[in-house]
Amino acid sequence: MNDKKPFIKLDLTMFENNGKVEFVHVVKRNRYKAAKALTGFLVGLKNEATDSKETSRIIVKFISNQKITKDEEKHLKTQVYDVFKILGIGVPFILIPGATLLIPFLLKAAEKKGIDLIPSNFRGNNEIINQKIMSLVTIKRSHIETELLVLKSKLESEGIKCYLKNEFTTQIMTHMATFDVELQVSQEDLTRVNQILDEIKNN
Repeated sequence: MNDKKPFIKLDLTMFENNGKVEFVHVVKRNRYKAAKALTGFLVGLKNEATDSKETSRIIVKFISNQKITKDEEKHLKTQVYDVFKILGIGVPFILIPGATLLIPFLLKAAEKKGIDLIPSNFRGNNEIINQKIMSLVTIKRSHIETELLVLKSKLESEGIKCYLKNEFTTQIMTHMATFDVELQVSQEDLTRVNQILDEIKNN
């Protein structure tokens, strides 16, 4: 019997499309171990294992409002890092994707495995949840977070909800210019955002 069958088949397209090339390479080199690690991790989340309860809470919070704290994102990434490390997969912590990629990936992988991580009060709205999480668009990138905060403040004053992707990663790796903070907005707000950007440019 092939003992690899119970493990999740990893779909890394989401990471590839968002420039996480080094992370994808590491996972692909250790595809079987990574699938085994991810499967165990998701089962732990589903069964509310002691060391997974906080991670489950963070995922639920992200689903609710698409925003978590820096410490919560660090906790989530550390959990994934530790799971890989236990099975001998050497993924540098800095390469672990942030919550805006990691959580949708985990939800999608769990669904393939038949593991329901969506809280009962969200069930029946899975499609809406997936669209909400996956529909963020990057409108500006910068290695220096403060360069994005002025624009973020302007957009939010116009009623546009904004998100900073890779915020924590960039803060702890300020010497590496390859890691940018990304200012993101919902796809449904993009038309209005472009109008605001044009107004700023023309003033």
